[in-house]
Amino acid sequence: EQQQWFVAGGGVAMFALLCGILISGWRRQRRQWLN
Repeated sequence: EQQQWFVAGGGVAMFALLCGILISGWRRQRRQWLN
């Protein structure tokens, strides 16, 4: 049961990290494209 929570938490953390990287990268590209 504890291991299941660990796997779920790790998945959510990885997803949040991936979203953060994508959003920051997209904002950076958009800023360069506008300038």
